[in-house]
Amino acid sequence: MARLSLLMPLVLLSMVFSLYFNFGKWWLVFLVFIDIVVSVSGGFIGLYFFGANLSVAVWVGFIALIGVSDDDSVVMLTYLEDLFREKPPQSVDDVRNLVVEAGLKRIRPCLMTSVTTILGLAPIFLHPGRGSGVMQPMAIPSVGGMSVALITLFVIPCLYCLIKEWQHRWQPRSASPTTGRDLPN
Repeated sequence: MARLSLLMPLVLLSMVFSLYFNFGKWWLVFLVFIDIVVSVSGGFIGLYFFGANLSVAVWVGFIALIGVSDDDSVVMLTYLEDLFREKPPQSVDDVRNLVVEAGLKRIRPCLMTSVTTILGLAPIFLHPGRGSGVMQPMAIPSVGGMSVALITLFVIPCLYCLIKEWQHRWQPRSASPTTGRDLPN
């Protein structure tokens, strides 16, 4: 437990920097961590529901949960960023349409990751056989967290859209080369 209390913050810090180096934007790192917080809270709900206590096995389950949750966010946000780079939006409606397009294309891979994690670990904590005392506490946070994290497959694109709309509305307007006056967006 002492080692884990040292390693968990180091792992999370290394995730922050690797996400920042990947995206180059702190607000995208923040969106990924919103997903992680939601999934971890789902893991704690699962622990409460099944009456499990915090142990090393439970923390290993949380580490797996954070990895899968991080993966879903990165898949969604990477595609959103690529799409916005390819087709820069000209209006708020364009922003919304691009987010819907990206969400529809990336919902299936993210859902497959979450559902296969849930279905793959569900038999572990439902089976009361030999070794279940160690395996069940490891699976409970992952299954509980991924079950709750399914909501973030919709929340993350919505938050991304909100931020992009705000950026589009408040970006500096370009001046007309002939008149020098601001052009409407």
